[in-house]
Amino acid sequence: MNEKYFSDKEFYSIIEVLVNNKTVQEMKNYRHHFETTCFDHCVCVSFYAYKWAKKWHADYKSAARARYASRLVFI
Repeated sequence: MNEKYFSDKEFYSIIEVLVNNKTVQEMKNYRHHFETTCFDHCVCVSFYAYKWAKKWHADYKSAARARYASRLVFI
């Protein structure tokens, strides 16, 4: 699933530190919305926050990181 999002090199470079974090990797062990993992959900939400922020000329780097990190409270 994440290949679609990770193929955007700029996006991946923004969240790479988060994605490779050991605690974040544990999110793959938790289900979210029945059919996906918390990790996959975070990547998806982060990607769309990044895309919308870019479109609106906002701080897209912070938007991507913030949306990803917002789910860390569940671990």
